[in-house]
Amino acid sequence: MKKTLFQGSRFAASRGALIGLALVLITLAAYWQVGQFDFVHYDDDRYVFQNPRVLTGLKPENIVWAFQTLHTGNWHPLTWLSLMADAQLFGLNAGGYHLVNLLFHLLNILLLYSVLRMTTGSVWRSAAVASLFALHPLHVESVAWVAERKDVLCTFFLLLTLLAYARYAKTPGYKTYLPVVLCFTLGLLAKPMVVTLPFVLLLMDCWPLKRLAIGVGAKPAKSEGNPAAKSIGGLLYEKLPLFALTAGSILVTLLAQRAEIVAMQRLPMPLRISNALVSYCDYLLKTPWPIPLAILYPHPEGIPPWQAIAAAVILLTITALAARTARSRPYLLVGWLWYLGTLVPVIGIIQVGVQSMADRYTYIPLIGIFTAAVWLLSEWTSRPGYQKYALPTLWLATAAFLFTVTQAQLEHWRNSEALFSHALAVTKNNYVMHTNMGALLAIRGNLPGAISQYGEALKIRPDDLEANYNLGNLLLRQGKFGEAIPFYGAAIRSKPDFAPARNNLGIALGQNGEQERALDQFREAVRLDPGYQEARNNLKIALARLEKAKEPILPKPPAEAAKTGDTLRQGVPVTADSHLKAGIALVEKGDLAGAIDRFKAALKRDPNHYDANVHLGLSLAHQRNFDEAIPLFRKAIQINPKRVEIYNSLGVALANTGKIDEAISQLKKAIQLDPHFAKAHNSLGVILAKSGKIEEGLSHLQEAVRLQPDYPEAKKNLEIMQGIKGRD
Repeated sequence: MKKTLFQGSRFAASRGALIGLALVLITLAAYWQVGQFDFVHYDDDRYVFQNPRVLTGLKPENIVWAFQTLHTGNWHPLTWLSLMADAQLFGLNAGGYHLVNLLFHLLNILLLYSVLRMTTGSVWRSAAVASLFALHPLHVESVAWVAERKDVLCTFFLLLTLLAYARYAKTPGYKTYLPVVLCFTLGLLAKPMVVTLPFVLLLMDCWPLKRLAIGVGAKPAKSEGNPAAKSIGGLLYEKLPLFALTAGSILVTLLAQRAEIVAMQRLPMPLRISNALVSYCDYLLKTPWPIPLAILYPHPEGIPPWQAIAAAVILLTITALAARTARSRPYLLVGWLWYLGTLVPVIGIIQVGVQSMADRYTYIPLIGIFTAAVWLLSEWTSRPGYQKYALPTLWLATAAFLFTVTQAQLEHWRNSEALFSHALAVTKNNYVMHTNMGALLAIRGNLPGAISQYGEALKIRPDDLEANYNLGNLLLRQGKFGEAIPFYGAAIRSKPDFAPARNNLGIALGQNGEQERALDQFREAVRLDPGYQEARNNLKIALARLEKAKEPILPKPPAEAAKTGDTLRQGVPVTADSHLKAGIALVEKGDLAGAIDRFKAALKRDPNHYDANVHLGLSLAHQRNFDEAIPLFRKAIQINPKRVEIYNSLGVALANTGKIDEAISQLKKAIQLDPHFAKAHNSLGVILAKSGKIEEGLSHLQEAVRLQPDYPEAKKNLEIMQGIKGRD
């Protein structure tokens, strides 16, 4: 008999392709808007738009950096490389980064469907699980937040590992095992969240692979030449390389996060355990009813004992029920243990950050809950007495609900203001979001609004470093020196080695007439950061005011200290510093070409010499060779991101190459670091005015003149812009 299109393997393949296409289309319909979203001023700055390593793309030195850096308190080189690739493709167009996140989400949906279909043989149940994964609002954070590239990327490799493992289980051998190890390694390089994957594979051995018999009639699958698959000991033995990778990743992660891990004094272990128990239950509650959601849920100062006890009872009860039915319904125990186990790295026993829980943490764990729920409902609705269309109707209603809530949640991710405002509306005591909103309003020039937000943050957490420091900066910017002093003092009590706070406290004290105290703060700032040029300059001024200009300024920065060595005493200028000094002398004589040669010679000896990068960049910019100057300025920022002057130089150079948006971003960064930097206000004012933002540009030019009344260039630019506004 002749087969039709609807028979045999051809139909199965066509059906699988159509289901995959449907999953992609429904996800695109839900997430299409992310291509128009901005970066958010919460981690996206550290990961992309203020990260010179990422923005300069896949250069050899950046690739090396990706594997060496512990920036952001993580070691995830593959995530850095993926963002660098985006930067080469999209520059600072945030939409491109968002669409790449969405692409990985789509791939993860298809991989999840493929893994379940391959291992269970169930097409529609696998499709239902994949659709829940695709549309659930708890996953919006992982997809719509550029900084969470690591979530979608590590999950991509986790699912590839599961796919490779399913093939290995069917045909054991080195050739099928190596892809398992490779994919798992890549997952760890993307984010250490996948460290529990060897345990996930053991769960898969129980169900659906049935390599380990735990249920009635669940006999181990035959595996020729692979006796390890016949016992739990053998299954553990074959995963030893994976457990070794897990152990190594845990060690590296603890090393990377040592600066980010919250001290026990702040969050005692009993509180962490209580929060972990309650969070497990909260995630379960948010799964069927994901309203409301927020980018950050503040960690509570305390949890009533009854809540922790109730949560523990609920978790133990579910575990006991799942274990009791494991013989007949192994998917329940496997799905439940998947959920519990994959959440362990982020449940907060080792607390990193200030959140009590986070939506993004459910991206992998909820796969277990979705799988258990779909298989259980399918079994129930297949019994006599249920309507034929009961399960499809339930699925359609659920998908429609999740689709609607996901689209609503996505609207909050359109920009920083919408995101922070929503978080403040749906959470309590969220001092982090008040601080973030304050910083955002300050960037936009709404100083009263920013001060109000910082004040709200400090009502909740009086010792918060960022809120105290930023509020002090705003008051300093407004000339309220006496009011700024206590906030800088609070910032220093929170972090005594924070040199910028000591420098700015010195400025406030000096302007308030307290010269001796100001001098002490400048000295301490220089001691903490010998290369902090602004603090050194302020120290010189303070000494002069106190008629102590001859007092030695110690310690010397490394570049100056090197000049006292034997080489210079012999008169042989062969160090990077001596080349730099010679280059500066040539600049003063007007020999710019000769100076450039000297600066290049300095960099040849020491590529990470801050001053050599800066002077070469300035010389090239003077020749209007901005394309060559820009990478040098970026390099200087990478070497020392605290030097505020270089952000101004980079911003001006970018503006001259037509990269206006990035230029504005860099100049705003300069002002954020030092609100009193008149030159940056002048540069930003001119660029904003020329790009059509006259009012905003005028405000910065006025601020430049207020800060430095004898600044002729700023005064001239202000007069010109006022004239233009007057004609309008």
